[in-house]
Amino acid sequence: MITALLVEDEPAAFLWLRKQLEAYLDIQVIGTEVDFFGAKKFLSERKPDLIFIDVGIPGGLGTELLPFVDQNTGIVFISAHEKYAVKAFERKAIDYLLKPVTPERLDDAMQRVREFFLKSNTGQGQEISPSNPESADAIEIKPQGSSKKLLIYPASILWIEAQENYSKIKLAGGDPSSLIVRRSLNEWADVLSPEKFYRIGRGLIIQLGLLRWTESRSRDEVLLSFAGSEETLVIGRMVAAKLKSLRKQKAEERNPD
Repeated sequence: MITALLVEDEPAAFLWLRKQLEAYLDIQVIGTEVDFFGAKKFLSERKPDLIFIDVGIPGGLGTELLPFVDQNTGIVFISAHEKYAVKAFERKAIDYLLKPVTPERLDDAMQRVREFFLKSNTGQGQEISPSNPESADAIEIKPQGSSKKLLIYPASILWIEAQENYSKIKLAGGDPSSLIVRRSLNEWADVLSPEKFYRIGRGLIIQLGLLRWTESRSRDEVLLSFAGSEETLVIGRMVAAKLKSLRKQKAEERNPD
């Protein structure tokens, strides 16, 4: 779960952003501030993973909060003006959103946010050892051909493909980028969050929130691209139709009439 702080003084903009973020199940808003001094005090007491900062806030510019932000915290700036963008990206901001922010633009920013945190976490699996105790969020696996057990984290799983009695796990980034284990998709479904992972075919589970884009290659083949990987996944027409229906459903849940 990515914890977030919202720094925004315009009520309408704040309420819109807060409502939009409720649809992202991997984001938890842990604080809201409306001015520079409130945000500064919050940051002195807590360290959120992510901050949405409106540049123009009472008491000072949002960019002036940067010295008080932990270096590992991700930042998304929001502004009605472009002139602060250069300074924002000098601080290696994840994104810079111009008002009025649209749901589509926010969704693009959220993809960047996920990529940012995927890069922070190698996602390749870690060898179990006394110095690396098992995390409650980690899943223990034993890859085919290996004598060692590994821990992998659900946040790093892009997709899982069935291969008879085995399954092939595609992880974000790094090498090796995929692992083969003796575990069925039904077994994976029992340990993965149904709010993040979806079985879109008899032999495929994907983490929907990390899907970056789709592209039709032919009448019967569609390419899928995921955050955190340069590789693409090829799916057939029936699976693509199911995926399209699922994405439409999620979009309607996020933005009901």
